[in-house]
Amino acid sequence: MQPSMVQVLRHWVPPTERNNFLWAHCGVTTGTCFTFLMCAAIQYYSRWPVGFYIVGGLQVLWAMLWMLLVTNNPRNHWCITNEELEYLTNTIGNIFTIKLSNSHTPWKLILKSVPFWALCILNFGYSWNITALCIHGPLYYSEVLKYNIYKAAALTALPFFLRLVFGATTIQCFYRYKLTDYYKKRKHLRKYFIVLCK
Repeated sequence: MQPSMVQVLRHWVPPTERNNFLWAHCGVTTGTCFTFLMCAAIQYYSRWPVGFYIVGGLQVLWAMLWMLLVTNNPRNHWCITNEELEYLTNTIGNIFTIKLSNSHTPWKLILKSVPFWALCILNFGYSWNITALCIHGPLYYSEVLKYNIYKAAALTALPFFLRLVFGATTIQCFYRYKLTDYYKKRKHLRKYFIVLCK
């Protein structure tokens, strides 16, 4: 569902209110943080495989709710009122759509693009860091430092919690209280947010 968030928010959130929906992108960090803590608590009261079943069940439940309640755009939603639809249509306006009939992917331009490669390197580093922290964090704390599983889970969840609190707060404050015209330019804001968030 994470890749679809940009598309869904583009159709549902007016441009003037998008900074208020930053929390929608914090789901991965929140889920990772609470999964470590929840699995440690589950292991305390039960066996360790139960944590996988509970987390997997919650993910299936979330996916089912997403499929039932979320639509691509407001016109297709089953419980939106006419006033809400009119407000969204007036504030968002017509959204540009790409015609796929005569389009071809410009692979040469993409592969020569410096911003594309910068995003690839940033995403690779971010994914490597998250994977290493999630896999090796609890193992390091429990095997090398000899902490019990509860302390190891809490210490592994701590960077995700701090990222959630400080990252979201910093970006929200920066977006609301930007002072100069330089930072009001959308491309500068996007570059800043990508570097700060990754």
